[in-house]
Amino acid sequence: MARRDEAMMFSTAVDLQGRPYHLTLTTQHLHWAPMHPKRGYCQHNVPVCDIIAVSDKRSTTNNRGHPTNGNSFELVQRNGTEFTVHVIERNGHHKWRNKEFNFRCRTSDKCRECIQKINEAIQMLGTSRPKRLLLFVNPVGGKKKAVHIYREKVAPLLELAGVTTEVIVTTRMNHARDYIIEEDLDKLDGIVCVGGDGMASELINGLVQRTQKDAGIDPNNTKAKLVTPHLKIGIIPAGSTDVIVYASMGVNDPVTATLSIILGDNQPLDVCSVHQGEELITYTVSFIGYGFFGDVLKDSESYRWMGPARYDYAGFKKFLNNKSYDAEIAFLPNDDPDNGPQDHSQCRVGCRVCHRAGEKAHQLKEHATHKTEAEDPQSVDVAGNGEQRWKVVHGKFINVSAAVFSCICKKSPKGVSPSAHLADGCMDLIFIRNCHRHQFLRYLLRMSTSGDHFDLDFVEVHRVKEFKFKAPNPERMSSADESDFGSDGNGGPLTVLAEANQNSRKFVRSHSNNSVWNADGEVIHQSDVDVKVHCQLINIFARGVDDNETRTCASCSKKWR
Repeated sequence: MARRDEAMMFSTAVDLQGRPYHLTLTTQHLHWAPMHPKRGYCQHNVPVCDIIAVSDKRSTTNNRGHPTNGNSFELVQRNGTEFTVHVIERNGHHKWRNKEFNFRCRTSDKCRECIQKINEAIQMLGTSRPKRLLLFVNPVGGKKKAVHIYREKVAPLLELAGVTTEVIVTTRMNHARDYIIEEDLDKLDGIVCVGGDGMASELINGLVQRTQKDAGIDPNNTKAKLVTPHLKIGIIPAGSTDVIVYASMGVNDPVTATLSIILGDNQPLDVCSVHQGEELITYTVSFIGYGFFGDVLKDSESYRWMGPARYDYAGFKKFLNNKSYDAEIAFLPNDDPDNGPQDHSQCRVGCRVCHRAGEKAHQLKEHATHKTEAEDPQSVDVAGNGEQRWKVVHGKFINVSAAVFSCICKKSPKGVSPSAHLADGCMDLIFIRNCHRHQFLRYLLRMSTSGDHFDLDFVEVHRVKEFKFKAPNPERMSSADESDFGSDGNGGPLTVLAEANQNSRKFVRSHSNNSVWNADGEVIHQSDVDVKVHCQLINIFARGVDDNETRTCASCSKKWR
């Protein structure tokens, strides 16, 4: 039935599974109920935003969203009085599926009216559902199933929803990135990949670089105000970890990801720029780590023939080695008392922390329009801080890493940093100080289970907006104690780091005592870096993790089946 705040669009009699029903459409809901209620028959109330498509044709897909006859997909014309509504079915564990309801009207005119009105209701939602997508498929990523996933699970649903796609199967590293930077993107509604986190990183790097190029912004300028791309990115998981999809949807399921793209869902995402001196190295969106995790990635490249198992093998070797590295790190902490790395909060749909950060980021952009081009709004107030105060630490570390969000995956059910947020303008900087391998094993075991891996005396975690990392030579090690210092850094340790970064091209580091960085699964050989968060720089096709995901019938409280 229509709510008081919803306008009625039509009400008619239909047959469903050979039984008479009342079908009602409002601006927000599609509702049907039996004309003669009996035990076992129930009513449904479906939000219009959960309608995938409506058609007078019958698809050959089954109720799970997969083709019933192998790779082929076909829409079969029905008689003029029948139409099908495809809606989102929530099956638990954050998985979505395509649920079909086949209705029969009394006349063909009424059938056409129902289809037209439902499509009008979808358009009235105000969401921008994509109609033209550029889609990249990585055939060698993860378990090398991306092509199969696209053909069997993705393509049928996109065709059902009337989405036109230009499909490119990548043939080399950075194929997608280079294409996005150079080719015409004007007629697109989004860019999608079927692959893992490395492929997603390619898309994000390509789109962010292309956007700054079109806006005339120098990406090497660490103080530049980056422009948000107008295109959204879709990620259909086919990799080894798929942390972006896990954190933004709660599951790495290709069908769920495809349906989220079709519905035009939107989730802002923070992005980090990684510079050495005044030169951009890359953009990273999930994780960057130096030491153990960098060594594992670098060593695993020699065992690519092993597939995803190469990471476990390389990790075991590096664990036995138990190597630590000298480093100095200056970081700008987030002083918001309501947003800490150990507050046990979780980023979910409608996250207040991310919403508040988005409002403040918008205010900063407005503030920046009245300032000079050289001023960086991030340096004014990134996440609500008042006075900017840097901190600096130094010592020997097994690993130094930063998680932009939780980085949940099957191997780490709580993530690298369980309370990190998707779009709060911060990252969690994690120090693992030099310790015995038995202690480090405790950390790894807790991270791979449900334990608290921050509750260890050799582990530190800080929520920060920016950090500068320096892997000095022994003769250039700073003797400064851990301390606070002002944002100008005059006479403080930050000045030492800044000078070292400015001269980094002249100072060649080829020492075996240095590790490498693991940035979203890509190796970065430059040790000295400046990593900075850009709040909500991109938008992806996702809705966020919804803990109230089970949709039930309105009257009988049974799950759809």
